[in-house]
Amino acid sequence: MTVPLAAWMAWSARGDAEAEVARMAELFELKPGMTVGEIGAGNGKMTVAMSRLLGPEGKVYSSDLNTERVADIRTAVTDRGLENVEVIEGRTAETDFPPACCDGIFMSKVYHHFTDPATMNRSLMNSLQPGGRLAIIDFEPTGWQLWLGHPEGVPENRGGHGITRSLVVSELTEAGFEIEHEIPGWWGGPFGRFCVIARKPAD
Repeated sequence: MTVPLAAWMAWSARGDAEAEVARMAELFELKPGMTVGEIGAGNGKMTVAMSRLLGPEGKVYSSDLNTERVADIRTAVTDRGLENVEVIEGRTAETDFPPACCDGIFMSKVYHHFTDPATMNRSLMNSLQPGGRLAIIDFEPTGWQLWLGHPEGVPENRGGHGITRSLVVSELTEAGFEIEHEIPGWWGGPFGRFCVIARKPAD
């Protein structure tokens, strides 16, 4: 039995929140009771999955720039009775998370939209505890995705809609992060994604 093309493409574009969060938690070495932040949380599916994984003693900071998406996240959290999530209206170059609050921060298909990545990376570093980890999940620009257009205001070196894994690594390294993992096949299908795991130095 074959999977319809439209369903396969939708699966690839959305990903699987539970599976991605579980995989990330293993790489982050997360334990119940820790604190994690999500940047650009969209509909809140990954935030909800992370909230459940961390348990009631843990905490999730969840943000998005779009006010409608912020409302979606709050609805998702309220509908599920989650009390360990703090929803924050995002900013273009600041996490707006408290200093050194997070054991880990992650984002999916968000980094390539940053218009001032250097400033945002400094803010991400500031929001992590020493030794805390950062996960960037994103996709490489490809010719067939030209219809998506070039995100407004982003640096010209992006090369289209998306960002190369090597450029993510370069910018995180320049910001002072230590690169732990580069995973080119993080998620498959036509909207395949990579993942870069970086760490704030422990000292």
